[in-house]
Amino acid sequence: MFVAAFYFLHTFAYQGMGILDGGNANLATQLWISARYLESTSLLMASLFALKGRQISPYLLFTVYLCLFIVVLLAIFWLRIFPITYVEGSGLTRFKVSSEFIISARYLVY
Repeated sequence: MFVAAFYFLHTFAYQGMGILDGGNANLATQLWISARYLESTSLLMASLFALKGRQISPYLLFTVYLCLFIVVLLAIFWLRIFPITYVEGSGLTRFKVSSEFIISARYLVY
């Protein structure tokens, strides 16, 4: 649900959409990379919990995801401390490219 929310915001963050104020390629890419990190971490953690035969409370899981979602949104929209992922005229930043490798490695592990 929270991954989908990031993807939903990502879709409306592009310049010209007129839905998110200040939408641009950097904002859209920040939201996209946030969704990918959350998605890859979720799948990795789910496989680890399944291998160990552990269960986690759905309420606890929802609370953790909600807190992460809020913190990331604050970092992107309000605090503006989320790393820059795209620079107009230059392209993708080193952080964005490195993140793709990290996310891909997570997918390979599970």
